[in-house]
Amino acid sequence: MGPAKAQELAAQALRAVACNDGIAKLVQGSRELYPLLYNAARRYMAGESREDAVCEAVRLGYKGYGVSLCLMGKEAADERECSAVRDELLRLVGMLGIAGRSSTILLNLSHIGMAVDRELTYRYLVQLIREAAIYGIETLIECEEESGMDDALDIYKRAAESHSSLGMTLMAHWPRTDEDIREILPLTGRIRIVTDRDNYGGDQRELVAEQRKERGIGLIETALSTGRPVSIAGCDEAYYLPGGRAQRFGARNAEIELPYGVRPEQAKQLKEKGCRTRVRLPYGKAWFPYFLHRLADHPSQVYRAIADIASLQAPEETY
Repeated sequence: MGPAKAQELAAQALRAVACNDGIAKLVQGSRELYPLLYNAARRYMAGESREDAVCEAVRLGYKGYGVSLCLMGKEAADERECSAVRDELLRLVGMLGIAGRSSTILLNLSHIGMAVDRELTYRYLVQLIREAAIYGIETLIECEEESGMDDALDIYKRAAESHSSLGMTLMAHWPRTDEDIREILPLTGRIRIVTDRDNYGGDQRELVAEQRKERGIGLIETALSTGRPVSIAGCDEAYYLPGGRAQRFGARNAEIELPYGVRPEQAKQLKEKGCRTRVRLPYGKAWFPYFLHRLADHPSQVYRAIADIASLQAPEETY
């Protein structure tokens, strides 16, 4: 078995564990496992509380980074859970406003009721948009499951007609995205294109990855041509390094968004080169699945995670 195949199998195993609610409950209820794994997970998130999130957002802002905050969680099962997430995000927005930080809020609609009541989801979304807009804070919808994209787009298009501070996330690796971007082009707000997900394996990995990259660059070019703000979210430098077609991604309406803690040196280099650089900063108590997904997306980080577990010391400041 070659290294690439081994990494692929390891990533599959990590994602499988991340989707197991029973393991997550076991870890987060264990006096022994919790502190060990939490210490490693801290490298990839602000912490468990909104206070942690705002403090880190302020610190990153002073260093010249944009910040996109997201509350880690799962699909809401009832109206009580929907209300709890909405209330948490409203408090987060208020704290950011008091701190004077014009950040961005990334929102998964399933956390505020997509599976419970679509009208409830829409009402809660509009409440968040309006409150955030008071402080100059953008709201961006993100949808990680292709099966939920039709509903997410419907709600986005409905809300974006009257709220210009609302943006939408598109996944470059989904075949449907070519059509999705055409649907949202007439609207306003930021377009966020995620480039880093690679779900392909086997002998066709390199060929399929190259084709996917070419499609992703085409999507970014289309988004930039609208003049709307565009976030290129991912660590693959081929999308934005100078040279070739990617050179135009230094456009004034473009920015690079990198996940917190994965490659901080890359964020520093981009910022020093004059690129607008944003950090995706997650927080919340549902950190265990997120932590495993980050390791699955970036297998080279597994060794660092083991070192963090062994050290039992807070990760060093990296930005």
